[in-house]
Amino acid sequence: MNKTPDFVACEDCALDPICHPLPGEAYSTAEPSLSTCLENYVLGNMERRRAVSAGKAVYQQGEPVTAIYAVTSGAFKLLKQSQQGHQQLSGFRFQGELLGDEALAVASHPLSAIALSDASVCVIPLDIIQNISKAVPEFQQIFLRLIIQQCYLAHQELSDYVALNSAEQKLAGFLLHLSKRNTCKKDHPDCIFLQMSRTDIASYLGLRHETLSRTLGKLQKYGLIQSKGKQIQLLNRTRLATLVSGINISE
Repeated sequence: MNKTPDFVACEDCALDPICHPLPGEAYSTAEPSLSTCLENYVLGNMERRRAVSAGKAVYQQGEPVTAIYAVTSGAFKLLKQSQQGHQQLSGFRFQGELLGDEALAVASHPLSAIALSDASVCVIPLDIIQNISKAVPEFQQIFLRLIIQQCYLAHQELSDYVALNSAEQKLAGFLLHLSKRNTCKKDHPDCIFLQMSRTDIASYLGLRHETLSRTLGKLQKYGLIQSKGKQIQLLNRTRLATLVSGINISE
């Protein structure tokens, strides 16, 4: 496996509309020179590709909210710890997606973001965003649109599984959802690399580890996927989608 970081391209990152505003489109009333100055201001105050070692947190639950992050390599899991010490896995974030957006309406982070492998993030301090928003109202609109898109992603991530009953439905839905977000390469959209452990997947889907393993084997037996270690090849998207809708896998 390639050991060098596979950084997401800036144009494929969720923060790109903030880092590289487009004159005439993003800032309808701003001069191109002002847009360039704002771009330089954002990039000049951004910490780019901060390394986060596997198992380490980019922020912890309860810490003050000071910045918003974009995943530039690797992936993260979001954990919430109860007062009794129980941890609930709340979701995953992959290359190009935001981290910390769930905390923007509160003073402290409600979740911890833990690196699944060696990863990196770009960091924009919130006071930078606030300063620009005061100077250029259009910037605030762009930032709001960005957060709304991320909220939609989080809602879709949850709603895709909450109504599903069987382990086969949950796993099929999970794999189809991942294929939209976590592909090995853009030219191979059916190839998924599972950066999270099977234990994490089972916890997230509300399944036992043994049930997840049996279900993976079942999907492979019926020719819907091919599983090899952490790599999953989707062989039949149509049947996977049919399975999610409630039709029996063997039909």
